Amino acid sequence: MTDDVKLEECVLTWVNSFINIDTFVSSFIDLSDGVALLNILQQVDRNIWKAPESKSAKLVDKNFKFTNLLAIFKGLQVFYEEMFDIKILEDTIDLET
Repeated sequence: MTDDVKLEECVLTWVNSFINIDTFVSSFIDLSDGVALLNILQQVDRNIWKAPESKSAKLVDKNFKFTNLLAIFKGLQVFYEEMFDIKILEDTIDLET
């Protein structure tokens, strides 16, 4: 088993350990729409991470995925600034790719 496979298994085990995620996550592809990650982050702080309307995790809607990933990124900006006084700049990541 490669280190990449071990890492994926560990991350998926961690993600599925949260009791309030909507669906079982069996691969990194299941995380790509941001639904499970938003559910987890809402358990960290519901005031920061407000989820857009929930849709099926299997939905292949680019705008839906973008909206979720943007909500995750914006929440991380707020969280890091409030908790650690660290600013994450807008140009740090490119959500369009």
